[in-house]
Amino acid sequence: MTEDLIKDLYRGRINPSGKRLPDSPEYRTISSLYRKQEEKMEKMMPETCYKEFLILEDLNNAKEGIVLEGYFVYGFKLGMSMLAQVLGVDISGP
Repeated sequence: MTEDLIKDLYRGRINPSGKRLPDSPEYRTISSLYRKQEEKMEKMMPETCYKEFLILEDLNNAKEGIVLEGYFVYGFKLGMSMLAQVLGVDISGP
């Protein structure tokens, strides 16, 4: 099993962020409220303002993606450091 995981990682087949959306009740509730609010704003705003709003939203999503990537990298490194410590492996380097 470990060998298959390593091969999958090497071949780019492991992509945790692209596999599934959260399925918690809180996520579904917030997602539903967000869609309703977005529809409401689209009806209220002139088309040009709404298009600008969507551009702003895309930029914010891109920014949040970068932040989440940083959290993932930090968490992965932290987890590996913890595992190394539990196994008694020195990963501090030369």
